[in-house]
Amino acid sequence: MLPPGQREPIHTRMLTVELQADEPAAALARGQVIDLRKRGLVPVPGSLQLPGVIHHMALRARIEGDAPALTRLDVEQRAVAFEPSASTGGESCRDPAPALQALVGRPLDGDFLPALSACFGGPRGCTHLLTLARLLATAARRALALEADLAGPPREPGDRFFRRSLTVDGFELPGREMELVVQLCDVHLVRGVPAASLDRLALQTEVRAFVRLDFATTGVRELRLEERSRTRAGLDAGFADRSELVRDLVGRPLLGGLGAALVQRFGARPDDAPRLDALLALAPGYVQCVAAVSDLFLPGGAAPSASLGAGLDSCFMWRSGGALQTRRATASAPER
Repeated sequence: MLPPGQREPIHTRMLTVELQADEPAAALARGQVIDLRKRGLVPVPGSLQLPGVIHHMALRARIEGDAPALTRLDVEQRAVAFEPSASTGGESCRDPAPALQALVGRPLDGDFLPALSACFGGPRGCTHLLTLARLLATAARRALALEADLAGPPREPGDRFFRRSLTVDGFELPGREMELVVQLCDVHLVRGVPAASLDRLALQTEVRAFVRLDFATTGVRELRLEERSRTRAGLDAGFADRSELVRDLVGRPLLGGLGAALVQRFGARPDDAPRLDALLALAPGYVQCVAAVSDLFLPGGAAPSASLGAGLDSCFMWRSGGALQTRRATASAPER
């Protein structure tokens, strides 16, 4: 039993996106996602997931043109949940990655994210790469818009001008509750100023979101939001409470429609993009955290079985008819 009010760390997810100048009218973007599980023993088919880094994946992209378009995309998956084995029918989390090449040649416009979902969503792809690709696209779009408004000499190739970091920290609370804390930080740099100087700061945008929810139902019991923007001339700016923008979402489940409601509410204005990206990180953050406490959902505190896993058709590995889903269905079938 946890002492009253104590939070026990469960999981941390970190996503980063960096952009640097390349040849004129081109930029290179690199994004990565790392999932660090802090406790738990999670049986999955063919393996036992232990605390530590359970996902480490990266995307490298080249973006070109006055109407920025993706012209190259490379995928790296250093740590994945499932390597090829007899339990996976020889499949692994790396198998669907080539499907992302369907995005090469597409502009980073309003049709990009629907195209990403169409080629890589659900059973067609990997949820972690999907989340990372979405964040890379929205961060790059924001960075390039800020860059277009920035005065100064042209950047030299290799000059880093934008970085986004987004963390989701999960904690277990007494009473079968979970706390998620999201922190997003965007930093855009001016041109022609030495990298070691704070004078290089053009704009910093920060968003912090806090949610307390029920473990099993994902019902939101508390939701707070705060934001701030700072320039070199205003580093003393404090956070402003923006909780009134999301207060009506308290009581709704975190999973099952909340993301669509957030997109409808904050998806139209470019200035709302950091807020939207921070809030959209809550649901996938919950999914990563809940595995560390999966034993709470089993009657009598029994040890979790290999039938546990992601939702049906949530990704390529857990698709209908796949080896993992077949194995789970067999393990869950009643004995005769």
